[in-house]
Amino acid sequence: MIISFWGYTFFSILANIFVFFNEPISQILLTISSLFLMFLLFLFGRKIGKKFNVNFMWIFYIALFLALFSLLPLYLTSSYFTYFVAQFMSFLFILLYLKVILSIIKSKKSIFKFIVFSILTLGVYSYFFFYDIIKEIKKLN
Repeated sequence: MIISFWGYTFFSILANIFVFFNEPISQILLTISSLFLMFLLFLFGRKIGKKFNVNFMWIFYIALFLALFSLLPLYLTSSYFTYFVAQFMSFLFILLYLKVILSIIKSKKSIFKFIVFSILTLGVYSYFFFYDIIKEIKKLN
């Protein structure tokens, strides 16, 4: 889990630096960062699912499917509306998935505070949020 967290953090910070120099490289690095984040979320669900014998991975798979194929409507129909709807639905399913994870591990963290503080700190809070979740999940063992 730590490797995927640091991959997410490293590529995200690198993408934010490269946006000033070369935007296409920044987009590639941001995509790699998103893949590391999705893998981290997958690891959260898998570890918690095995520990508590619950099956909620379907939420992750829906979010993953929407995130991977959300660009298809944009390429096929050039419709930004369908692209926005697919991205927004993926975002909602990921938030639902995080909420389920936080409720299963009985964490005091809040999704609302995560969104607000991530916006206020320009995304820096998300690194601390996910690192704290990793620590809480490791305490479960």
